[in-house]
Amino acid sequence: MQHGPLSIQNSVFPSPSSSAVVFKLQPESLMKTTLSRTLEILLSLLIRISVVEKTLVTAGYAPNDAPKLPEGFCKHGDITATTGECMCHWQHKDGCKGAGCQYQMGLSFYHYSCNDCECVPEP
Repeated sequence: MQHGPLSIQNSVFPSPSSSAVVFKLQPESLMKTTLSRTLEILLSLLIRISVVEKTLVTAGYAPNDAPKLPEGFCKHGDITATTGECMCHWQHKDGCKGAGCQYQMGLSFYHYSCNDCECVPEP
């Protein structure tokens, strides 16, 4: 039976006279190999965590360049700088009409890819 760097040679006690447990140290080379493998695993985990963290941190950023917007896009709203969305002037759930309109956190908006969306002028 092995416990870390120690191995128990006499773990089963067949008779009362042989009840002593003898510990034998593993060879130093085996301990170095185990330590090297542990460091390799830890380094691998550190690299993977840093890659995932970089991906998650940059995932929410808007693109650097604005898309080409169709003619007459966003007549009654303001165009976002880089995401191609129209933020309607009338911030109401009925401030936008069309299949791709969204109303979130008090804002009416739509993306330029929606062909039938448009902002409704404030009544």
